[in-house]
Amino acid sequence: MGKQLNLSHNRISFLTRKTFPSNPYIPYKLKEIDLSYNSMPVITFDLTIGTSKLEKLNLSHNAIADIRKDCSR
Repeated sequence: MGKQLNLSHNRISFLTRKTFPSNPYIPYKLKEIDLSYNSMPVITFDLTIGTSKLEKLNLSHNAIADIRKDCSR
């Protein structure tokens, strides 16, 4: 069974590619991440770096106003 990570209600305001790092030699067993009720106004595709094997990602209640391809903008 996969692991769950609950990071809800933590005032997280941004995520970087280092938040969920990707390493082919260290397989993550995370299947669900709950990032609801944080303070993230912008999401970037860096989020997909280490979360490609997730079955559920909860970003609800974050007032996300923009989804960007990269962080440089």
